Amino acid sequence: MSNFVNKQSTRRKTKRTRNAKESNKENVNNEEETTLINKILNVGSKISHYKIIFLPEENDLDPIKSIFSKEEWIKLKVDWCETEKELSIPLDSGISEDTKVLLKIFSRDWPREWIQSVYKAFLLCFQLPVNPLHDRNLSEYAYRDRIVNRLIEDIFLDANNAINMRTGEIENTDRKVQKNLKRSPEQKRAIGWSHDALLMIKVNSSDRPVGFGEVVGNACYHNDKKMTDNREKILISMQLGFSKLQQILEKRGADKEGFKNIETFGILVYKRDFYFYVMHYVNGLYLVNKFDEFAIPDNVTQFSELSDIIKILFAFKHRVIQLHLRIQNLLKGKCRNQQEPHHTGETVTIASLKGKRRRCS
Repeated sequence: MSNFVNKQSTRRKTKRTRNAKESNKENVNNEEETTLINKILNVGSKISHYKIIFLPEENDLDPIKSIFSKEEWIKLKVDWCETEKELSIPLDSGISEDTKVLLKIFSRDWPREWIQSVYKAFLLCFQLPVNPLHDRNLSEYAYRDRIVNRLIEDIFLDANNAINMRTGEIENTDRKVQKNLKRSPEQKRAIGWSHDALLMIKVNSSDRPVGFGEVVGNACYHNDKKMTDNREKILISMQLGFSKLQQILEKRGADKEGFKNIETFGILVYKRDFYFYVMHYVNGLYLVNKFDEFAIPDNVTQFSELSDIIKILFAFKHRVIQLHLRIQNLLKGKCRNQQEPHHTGETVTIASLKGKRRRCS
């Protein structure tokens, strides 16, 4: 009998010791997290105020990157990668039943028609006496209208009951509200930022921005300062959109653990290069990294590259659909990270355009 009592006592002591160690470890992690956040806030740059870390930054003298050691910077990239692997679903995994229900297919052949329209748009550019992709005098509006919007806007048309890409000079109301909250009573009401593209999804029957796009001039325009300013604008908008989604979910009583299921996107077009960014919330920080990119072809010898570009855009669309479904599940109290995928031959979107899943680096 005494042996049994001793064993029970030993087990209880072991359990208390283990719980104490876990509690101490959690306290240490919280202290480290707070220290790191304060260090970033003290940098004093625009994006550090929003606790944003731009991981593709290559300049070691950048105000934010310079406060980290090489090992710390690598750790931040690893943290981003771990979240990325949990959330990203490869294009070749197929379309889930939920995704098929989401799609409002007004034409079963729409993906095929969109692909054809992309090829036709580029073929026309290559045949014109002055190729718009070589025209230094082409306006930014014309560049967006002829090329950029054809790629990033029309692809979402068959899902526009829940997801749509708006293009033009689209006002960011989140930024407008933020500026108005900071103004003094005698100041005029603020005007929000405008974006060249705004990706919207339905949340609680209202449209919420989750993607922000900027185009810098035309295909020949070179201005690194303007590109950096536009990228900074995208990053801040991504954080504001992310925070608003967090607030909506918190009001609806969603589990805060589910916040790791949220992500927001940025699209930057500089000259002929398209950069796709995604933001993840990790340990109180908003980590941003590039998850895809491509350069558009500017002559007929590069025409075959369009097939790879189309794969990337279909993969991006698939990713946005999955984000919408995760948010819907969080609002319903179903904190599921991924949908069960199964193959379908219904559209050419997945079946005929499989591409390799990008490695996290």
